[in-house]
Parts: sequence; C-alpha cells; structure tokens
Amino acid sequence: MKFQILNILVYGANGQIRSIELKPDAVNVVTGQSKTGKSALIHIVDYCLGRRECNVPAGVIRKHVEWYAVKLQTSSGEVFIARRNPEPGKESSEDIYIERGTSLSFPEASSLTKNANLETLASILNQVLGIGEYTHEPKAGQTRKTGTADIGKALFYCFQEQSEIDDQKFLFHRQGEPFIPQSIKDYLPYFLGAITDEFIQNKEELRKLNRKLKQVESRIAERNRLKGQNFERAFALLNEAKSVDLIAADEPLQDSWSNVRQLIEAALARNIDNDPAEPNVDVLNDLLDRQQRIRETYRIATSELKSLKDLKRSSNGFGSEMGEQKSRLESINIFGHTGDPNTCPLCSSTLPSAVPSAEAIRASLTDIDSQLEAVTNDTPHLDAMIAKAEDQLGESKSNSMKLKLQS
Repeated sequence: MKFQILNILVYGANGQIRSIELKPDAVNVVTGQSKTGKSALIHIVDYCLGRRECNVPAGVIRKHVEWYAVKLQTSSGEVFIARRNPEPGKESSEDIYIERGTSLSFPEASSLTKNANLETLASILNQVLGIGEYTHEPKAGQTRKTGTADIGKALFYCFQEQSEIDDQKFLFHRQGEPFIPQSIKDYLPYFLGAITDEFIQNKEELRKLNRKLKQVESRIAERNRLKGQNFERAFALLNEAKSVDLIAADEPLQDSWSNVRQLIEAALARNIDNDPAEPNVDVLNDLLDRQQRIRETYRIATSELKSLKDLKRSSNGFGSEMGEQKSRLESINIFGHTGDPNTCPLCSSTLPSAVPSAEAIRASLTDIDSQLEAVTNDTPHLDAMIAKAEDQLGESKSNSMKLKLQS
C-alpha cells in the first residue's frame, strides 16, 4: 500500500501545461515567493485523488486553469489522473481522465476527455494502491453506519496543510472537520497494518456464517410457530371428538404428534351409528325449542328494561320541573292573607288588572306538592322493577350460555 507523486500539473485554458516534478524516495521542498500558488498544491492533489469539493483558492489559478492533474508511481506502474476545474459557481466536476502504464508522458490538453467519474476513480485507486475491502462496523448501540476503507480515508494520514501544521490540537489532515476525527480512529489500525488481509477474510467469513445462522434461526422459529398452530388445530379437533364421545372425556392431550395420532386412530376405530336414534332427535328438538323460548324471553326483558329506564328518565324530568315551579310559588308565603286581587301586596296600591289571589296560588302549590310526592313515592317502585328486569335479562343470558354448552 504505497504510492508517490511524480508530477503535479495544471492545464491552462490556453492549452499550455505547467508541471512541478518531484523526486521519488526523497524529501521535496517547494519554494517560491508569496502568493505564487504553493499552498494550492495540496488542494490540487487532494482534488485529483477523489475529493468531492475543489478547495483550490479562488483567484488566478481557478480563473485560468482548465484541468488539474497528478502523475503517481505505484507498485504496479504509473497512473496519470486529470480532473476538470469546476465551472464558475460550482464546487466539483465529474469530468475525470485516467491513464495507466509505465513511463507515461503528459497528454495534450486536447486529448483530455472524460473516461471516468468519481466512483470509477476511487475504485481504480483502491485497486492500484492495494486497499482491501475492509469494513468498519460500529459497536452495538452506536448510530454510526458501517464504513469502508478507501483512498479518501487513507489521505487523512498522508497530508498536512500549513494551517494543520501550525495548530497544536490537530495532527491529521482534515481532523478539524465534523465526524472526521472518529473516522481517523476507526481506520488507523487498518492503514498501519495492524489489521491483516487474513483478518479481513475471516471477518467476512464470520459475517457470512452469521447471516446463515440468522436464516436458520428464522426458519426454525417459523417452523415452531407453524407447529404450535398445528397443535392448536389438532387439539380443537380432539376436543370436538371428546364432545361426541369418540374419545374419553378424561383423556389427556399432549404436545406430541405420536399421542395426537394415536388418539385420532382410536377415534376413527370407533363404530359410529350413522342413523341416530329417535331419542337423540327429540333431545335436539327440545334444545331448539328451549333456545327459541330463551331468545324470546331475552327480547321481552330487553324491551321492558328499556321502557322502564325511559319512564324513570321522564319521571325524573317531571319531578325537576315540578320542583322548580314549587320554588317559584313558595314565595307567596312571605305575604299575609289578602282577599283583594286588585291591591298590590307590596305597596298596597291599586292594580290596573286583577292578579291571582294568594289562596289560588297556595292551592296550586298544594297540588304540585301532591304531584311531587307521587313521583317521589313511585321512584323506588321503578327502581325495583328495573332491577327485576335486569335480573331477568341476566338469567336469560346465563340460560343461553348453558344451552350452548349442552348442545
């Protein structure tokens, strides 16, 4: 798992090529005046190796460059990668040109045509750099998704920008970005070589075996579920056989197919008279008659109970209305007895029209008291009748259940 950068190139919009050559197996120092593009080199390499966003600073380079390119030396040969500069207002481009071989020369600008995209680029780089199909699975209970090692994660340990070198808190490339620190921790053992290809193969084999185990467990659970349902059906049939005396009523039912089969065979071996005796028909007719009578009793009790409850509600409403009238009429008791209907009882002035006399109002009050007393006296009788109707209804339900058990 090794590669070296041989060249970093830019293709101008005018077709010219500018290249920086780096010596392999050596420390290369790029020098130059300020603001001449040295800081952009790491962003060019990062972009050509599959970074989704182009972080080359806006300015002269972004304005005049058409393609960025790198030439790599790997254990299997050389790889030339060129990627188009994003159009104004965009942060990325899927136009990628890849060429593999030995002692590659730089293609002309006119020869750079798209023959790959980001997904293809990542796949080729993973292949030529020997990055295996290692997946990191988070621990149980964590919400992070399973990830895969690739060239993008490998570059965390290869680059350091100037700002990252100056920062005492960061050691790795892009360590200050969200979620990247955890990814650096997850894949560091693999890229250091602590996780071998044999471990990856064993892990993949274990994953396959676990998948097969889950499938087998699922089939066993489904079989047990169906088995339980079958026993329920078998027990229902055997209980029905008990009810018609094909099997002894005290015969135990066991969760055993041999026991179930034995009981079924015993039931089939019984001689059954296909022509029931006449008394059995009479019993059936008697049961049907009793069922009809119970249904009729139930219907009558239900209707009577509804009528009694409606009568009680009406009685309560009448009592409330009479009580309200009584409260209004009782105010007559605050005045003395007067027989003059043309005189006001409050100010003794003459009234323009005659009003009912106090005696007449008191007579009405006495009549209302009598009606209220009658309603009050009838209420306990209504409650008793309702209770009796409810008892009859409950008895009808009980008789109906008993009849079902007998049949």
